[in-house]
Amino acid sequence: MARTTSTVIPFARIGRQAQNRQEHNSPVGEGLLMNRRIAGPGEKMSHYYEEDDLERFPEIGKYRPDLYDIFMNYYQGVMSAGALTTREKALIALAVAHAVQCPYCIDAYTRGSLEAGSNLEEMTEAIHVAAAIRGGATLVHGIQVHNAAAKITM
Repeated sequence: MARTTSTVIPFARIGRQAQNRQEHNSPVGEGLLMNRRIAGPGEKMSHYYEEDDLERFPEIGKYRPDLYDIFMNYYQGVMSAGALTTREKALIALAVAHAVQCPYCIDAYTRGSLEAGSNLEEMTEAIHVAAAIRGGATLVHGIQVHNAAAKITM
């Protein structure tokens, strides 16, 4: 399947950059994990997520490039301008990235939102919308506690 381009598609942009370097066939061990320092017994890792891993996203397509291409084409279609602008979609993606707590997505959609013309005030407001929805969803699930308690105490 042919890949299309768009102005605000962080994963697709990263995918193309990394694919140009690796062409989906870098074997594990050849530069992928070898350059990383693994914490030894009793040592704390400085962090869990590696910032450079976002650029490795195309490796997901190594063993099933057909599925990777299907996903990327779907993703590019979703993130292209339609009823919503690419700027609006980048803000939504940034908010969702915070709701699902994906540091890679937060990095990608912070850049995507800025590149699409959003500012920090708009981005922060979008994050607050996500927080409010996530908080409300947590609270409404409290009704499950009431339902379970009612069954137990009947």
